[in-house]
Amino acid sequence: MITKMKYQLTHQSCVEAYTEILERLGSNVVDMPDTIKKGLEILRLCGDNTLIYKLVLDVSNVSVENMKQVIGRDGYYFHITTNLCGLDFIWHNHTTQQIEFWGPSAKNVHNGKKEIMKRIMKQLY
Repeated sequence: MITKMKYQLTHQSCVEAYTEILERLGSNVVDMPDTIKKGLEILRLCGDNTLIYKLVLDVSNVSVENMKQVIGRDGYYFHITTNLCGLDFIWHNHTTQQIEFWGPSAKNVHNGKKEIMKRIMKQLY
């Protein structure tokens, strides 16, 4: 049973976020939808002087099968949440068992976290 999931909110420059996301995507960036490519390009162009918020949610207590349902086929639910909450990017880091949210404000990333938490709770209960 999961009672509370830990999260951490930080901020970084758009270029740092762009570099970090690009490293995560690797060669898969070629196969990404145009909306993601456009979002990455915007981050790159915003440069070092513009900040982006990053929220990291610990999901180490969520099973692999439940996470597959939370994410959806080809990231379906992550894409919907990204668009609905005005986020730049959502990533499930399999290695660290965390979901990472990037967005223009603390409000955006918290709203994204709330939506994903609803999906997690739906899968668990």
